[in-house]
Amino acid sequence: MNSSSNTEMDQVFKQLSGIKSVEPENYFRLYTQTLIKIKRENPLPTFWLKVAAIFIIVVISTEILVLTNNKHTTADTNSPVVITTNNILYHE
Repeated sequence: MNSSSNTEMDQVFKQLSGIKSVEPENYFRLYTQTLIKIKRENPLPTFWLKVAAIFIIVVISTEILVLTNNKHTTADTNSPVVITTNNILYHE
């Protein structure tokens, strides 16, 4: 059984040794064409870029609105909610 597997492996190795390596005809042209195709492909669709931009604009405008409205309400919050009375009659 050992000899049959050796002969099969020898046949496979003989077939593999017969394979010739092939180089592209013009390697530089192939490389540049590949780079051009990679640069042409847009990694993010424009739809998602628009959605992200709108989301950021909405978040920033909401923050600005909250900050501007907060300035008007801070003047009213200076007055105490619970008025405490001073029952001390004499200062000692």
